[in-house]
Amino acid sequence: MPFLLAIASVSCACCLLVAPAPDAAALAPALTAYRDGDYARALRLVRPLAERGNAEAQSLMGDCLYAPAALERDVAQAATWYRRAAEQGMVHAQLNLAALLFTGDEDLQPNLPEALHWYRILADKGYRNAQTATGTMLWMGVDGGVPKPEEGAQWFRKAAEQGDLEAMLNLARGYERGPVLEHDDVQATHWYLQMALRGYAPAQNHVGRKYLEGVGVAKDEERAFHWFSRAADNGDAEGQLNLGRCYLEGIGTVQSNQAGVTWIMRAVDQQNTEAMLELAELLTEGRVLKRDDRQALVLNAYAGILGETQGVVRAAEALVEGRGVPLNRARAFATYRVALKMADATESAAIEKKLNQLEAQLSDDERRQVDEYRRQWERLKQKGEKPAIGDLV
Repeated sequence: MPFLLAIASVSCACCLLVAPAPDAAALAPALTAYRDGDYARALRLVRPLAERGNAEAQSLMGDCLYAPAALERDVAQAATWYRRAAEQGMVHAQLNLAALLFTGDEDLQPNLPEALHWYRILADKGYRNAQTATGTMLWMGVDGGVPKPEEGAQWFRKAAEQGDLEAMLNLARGYERGPVLEHDDVQATHWYLQMALRGYAPAQNHVGRKYLEGVGVAKDEERAFHWFSRAADNGDAEGQLNLGRCYLEGIGTVQSNQAGVTWIMRAVDQQNTEAMLELAELLTEGRVLKRDDRQALVLNAYAGILGETQGVVRAAEALVEGRGVPLNRARAFATYRVALKMADATESAAIEKKLNQLEAQLSDDERRQVDEYRRQWERLKQKGEKPAIGDLV
């Protein structure tokens, strides 16, 4: 579920953001030891203050016990001390306690209702990360086991209005996909645009697509090209692929095969499987690039290994036709079987049809070869390994 990402943004790493306290002078040596990584000394120095009820000291006790490198690490005890400080209004302790209760640890069971309790307190104080976390948990149905999408969305909006990208993303996806929120392309595009304006590259690519398709905004190819360019320059692989397509087709810019191929290859370098399929198709067509069936086959097979069903199908088709590889119907049949296992409901019928057609043409010897390929791939599966390109082609 994408909204879980919101929780991760509420970090336990704000250990040094502590407010002044009356016992600051007594606390200072413990803080110094903590910052130096001497957690045992910090614990020894801070414990008397914590036991006397000093909230800052109690919070530091939690930090010392939670630190991954601490010899006396005890997450359950860390939560206990955070809770004592949190009950006195210590924001740092409330944040860390909420995060611990949400994720749990080796010796601490998650407690989502209590986590929500603390996130809500922080959200009411205006902390945007806590507002996002509160919205996420309400969306998940943590409060009484019943999802509360509208209330969750209200917290997302409050966080988004403070510039929280995670909240914006949750709103954009919620409005775009439904059914948690009522489908609203205008609202979805609005929040993607807010993220894009703040430099978030995947959102810049989304905005480019919205302008290209006229979804939530008036269709505008020049603006689509603009946002694809910004996403591509910021390293987004999908943005690079879409920018390459714009150049190849002259969408929002002057047509350029060279620029188009260059950007698609940059997306391929980031292992974007859709870009691999696109480049393979260009190599097969021989219109924009010189035809190279072997390189196209390698790209398709590699995309397949990375989980792209269409890449495996294309590799099987090349084996049937002998494009870029010696004709091998037995291996093609086995490769189609791999594709069928990977396929979703929209793809499986077409692959099954190709399998049935090819099976009718196999000789007895080819059927024996198919069984051997199947055994080879079963052995790979048992070892937890993926097939290499050579195993597919």
